[in-house]
Amino acid sequence: MIQLRSPKLSKDFRPTVVYEILNEALPSLSDDELRPLSDTIENMDQIKSQLDQLQKEEQALKRLVRYYDQ
Repeated sequence: MIQLRSPKLSKDFRPTVVYEILNEALPSLSDDELRPLSDTIENMDQIKSQLDQLQKEEQALKRLVRYYDQ
C-alpha cells in the first residue's frame, strides 16, 4: 500500500500495475463475506424483473381502459 502513496502515482504506475499492487496487498474475501452482496444483487435482479412485469401489465391495463372509454 505504501507504493500507492507515491506523490507521482499517475506518472509511475499504469492501471494494471495499480491493480497488481492492490491485488497482492488486499486479502481475498471469503464466500461468507461475499454472500450478502450476492444475495442483494440477486434480490435486485428479482425486483427489476417484477418491475418490468408490472410495467407491462400497467401498459396493458391502460390500453384496456382506453378501449372501454371509447
